Amino acid sequence: MKLHTLVFLALVSSSVTFAAGAETNEVSVLISSNDVSEPFGFGGQSKGVIADTYKAIFKDTGVNTLIVPMPDQRIKNHIIKGTYKNWLSWGGMSWFRNSKNIYYSKQHLFVSNDIIVFNAKPTANKITTNALNDLRLGKISGFYYRWINQNTITNIATVESAFSALHRDRIDCFLFAYPRIEYYFAKYPNIARGLKYDYITNLNEEKIFLIFDQKLPLKIKSLIDTQLVKLISDGTIASIFNKYHLPYTQ
Repeated sequence: MKLHTLVFLALVSSSVTFAAGAETNEVSVLISSNDVSEPFGFGGQSKGVIADTYKAIFKDTGVNTLIVPMPDQRIKNHIIKGTYKNWLSWGGMSWFRNSKNIYYSKQHLFVSNDIIVFNAKPTANKITTNALNDLRLGKISGFYYRWINQNTITNIATVESAFSALHRDRIDCFLFAYPRIEYYFAKYPNIARGLKYDYITNLNEEKIFLIFDQKLPLKIKSLIDTQLVKLISDGTIASIFNKYHLPYTQ
């Protein structure tokens, strides 16, 4: 998967203090304030796949979470430049290739695939990146794909608008991701009626991880690694995904 997107990000600041032998952990979960970050984040609301996952990880551990919305580019700058301390976030290994500030969880959270969404399926036998060159292609603003010509693609503000553009024959298809598309099919059932999607066959799936500041306290990183494996094994993570109409792709 060659998707680079800012709208998927969730950044968490963690501070650890000690007083009279007692330990207090406070974390601020900084979620993208972009509307198209759903269902992984909902701005300042204390919900979404990422917020729910971190809350499940920190449950009964004495760690408190506070949801704080932040513009996408600011989150990305913090991660790449290392200007935010003790942060937690999530993403694929291709998202932040130029940053040395990232530690990836030992277990990936889920698997994502690039797809095209369409009303009438393109006539090509296989949906490949080359086959898309001759189509009127759209993408959601804030998403970035290395393998397409950024000057010829149509940027669309919202997924709902992209669905409408398909029905009005303004584009042939638009780029998106599975399983995330299932959330929007469920959210907009009327305008999504009749629309379908297919995989881009020459792009590999991408494992999506929880990621942390390299300098995060070892005990916090170990806690996340241990709890993530447990929550996947006992079905908690799958339940979080299903809550937002997402099939769990492990």
